[in-house]
Amino acid sequence: MSLPCFQAAEATLVDLDAVHVSEQAIRVTACALNVLVFAAGYGDAKGDDPYGVPVVIEQRNGELFVKVWDDINNARPSHVICLKGARLSNRHPK
Repeated sequence: MSLPCFQAAEATLVDLDAVHVSEQAIRVTACALNVLVFAAGYGDAKGDDPYGVPVVIEQRNGELFVKVWDDINNARPSHVICLKGARLSNRHPK
């Protein structure tokens, strides 16, 4: 099985809070195994600066998971969130 080529998108997030007006460069890269979210100035314990990845989306056992590293010095993700409950099929009728 051949894996598709990487696809990437770049954007600048803007914080318009009156006290913290700022911009943050973001790059999202997708491949067959996962989606990687890079943020300029942020990273993870295993990544080479400036290419660390603090957020990853992946599929395991038929479910989507989001992994987050909130501490660059910890090799293990601080949060692993299963998105099973966010499936459209779980929505209650209005």
